[in-house]
Amino acid sequence: MLNPFRNEKRDVKDALEHFFGTAYRTAADKRRRSVKFEETRRVMPLKMILEWDDYGSWGEFRPNELRALSRSELRSKFGNYRGSTWSHTALNWLKDGVPAIVLVEGDTAEGQPIRMIGDGRGRTSFAVGLGIKSLPVIVLREKPAKQK
Repeated sequence: MLNPFRNEKRDVKDALEHFFGTAYRTAADKRRRSVKFEETRRVMPLKMILEWDDYGSWGEFRPNELRALSRSELRSKFGNYRGSTWSHTALNWLKDGVPAIVLVEGDTAEGQPIRMIGDGRGRTSFAVGLGIKSLPVIVLREKPAKQK
């Protein structure tokens, strides 16, 4: 089993890009405030991870849909989902373990709370389809702005 945080630097960067692209509409919004995040690592039940985002709007696989498939059938299913490179990577997760999902919690430019799977939607779909009960996560929570 490989370190579940093996891709942390890249995944956190991708998650924050997704968060800012969703929570902030314009470049001016992004410049208006300097947002800092605190980071925690843990293992979280998949059920809780799914509460962070609307899986029904983007999830590829139904719960346990993939459990009875052979490796060859999985390769085909994953290839149809995201292409052969992703399929190869996902099949390696069966032996190496799934890398951490990055969850982001903060406020939009308008001050509205927002929570999302910032990076790892494919890994989440993989886990749902295979009936994996919990995954490693990196949780990024916006730090409150310092009062002057």
